[in-house]
Amino acid sequence: LTLNKSDGVSDNSHELLGYFLLLGAAWAYACLFICLRALNLNKVNILLGPYYLGVGTLCQTLILAVFFPEMLHFASYDLVNIIYLSLIGAGGVCGQASMILANKYAMASKMAPISYLENVFTLLADILVFQFVFAVTDVLGMAVIVL
Repeated sequence: LTLNKSDGVSDNSHELLGYFLLLGAAWAYACLFICLRALNLNKVNILLGPYYLGVGTLCQTLILAVFFPEMLHFASYDLVNIIYLSLIGAGGVCGQASMILANKYAMASKMAPISYLENVFTLLADILVFQFVFAVTDVLGMAVIVL
């Protein structure tokens, strides 16, 4: 899904709102991961991944469709887009289920550096599959994050 914004148009009128929404998202994700950890202290519930992703995605899509329909471009989807969206869903469910299981058996603080491998895999796919060329500022930003 993409934002319905014209190329070259810079609208800073809602920038502060964007930052507050980002803080809200960070808080919501923190609560989510705390709840996942609490549920996994005694048992592994593998259904959490599909439930979390399925219900969350459904709610997000419904909210966007009802309140912000101009942000969605459903009419422009073709079969390839639907396949990619399906792969995103399957990957998300598998990744979340794996993360839940990992949190059952290892401490989150020790797993955090390993979880950054997802960024390495993404970079490799960008370079090898999509032939994406990174700008110097992209590489510098990645280096700052790693350090």
